[in-house]
Amino acid sequence: MLKWRHKLPKKVKIVDRERFILNMCSGKKVLHLGCTGAVSFESKVQSGSLFHLKIIQVAKEAWGVDIDRRKVDKLKGLGFEHLILGDVEGLDAIAEIENQDFEIFVAGEIIEHLANPGLFLKTAAKILPKNALMIITTPNAFRIENFLGVLIREELIHPEHNFLFSPISLAFFVKKFGYEVKEICVARAKTSLHFKKSDSLIFKLARVIFFLVERTLLEAIIRFSPFFASNLIFVVGLRQSSADNIYEE
Repeated sequence: MLKWRHKLPKKVKIVDRERFILNMCSGKKVLHLGCTGAVSFESKVQSGSLFHLKIIQVAKEAWGVDIDRRKVDKLKGLGFEHLILGDVEGLDAIAEIENQDFEIFVAGEIIEHLANPGLFLKTAAKILPKNALMIITTPNAFRIENFLGVLIREELIHPEHNFLFSPISLAFFVKKFGYEVKEICVARAKTSLHFKKSDSLIFKLARVIFFLVERTLLEAIIRFSPFFASNLIFVVGLRQSSADNIYEE
């Protein structure tokens, strides 16, 4: 009989997404997929906060693949090395990354943007070394903001996102392409307050109080049930056996 109900893992770490990835990349040879990032590229380059730069700073050696020619050319012009213009849905066709013995693949916030995420996983599996790991991060279908949005008849989703994964659906999806799940974590989205110059002092004070109350409540809910967090973080590797696969059924 087809099984529809699935238990979520009981022990899940709540982590800082960037810090978790950087810790895993430290001292390793890394292939960063979608390395230019999609949000605030220009300002991040100017401020030195581009995530690919952070990976370069901790990794033994960092390579990057991205489909955006303008951004890749700009980074090359700034002196970034090992950058490749290419499509992550065809990684096995990129000659420059063949036989490079990468230890970590970073696929941060890209799988939901792809036209064919299955093709990405299929071609990545062809070049991922046997003992290497791939970090996949993506927005969580169960994030509490999604449910709160429905209450006011709104859907919170980026217009460039083509897919939305839940913990179980992502686990089953990667398994179909020859991977096993090594670790699952969740991460909270970083939030901040922004004010206009025209905002009154009373409005600012009220907004700060509301922000603190909201953040406190959300943090309490997520600590009680971590899968209400904003982002999923999966660490996967090529399937060697069924022993380590969290979702082997």
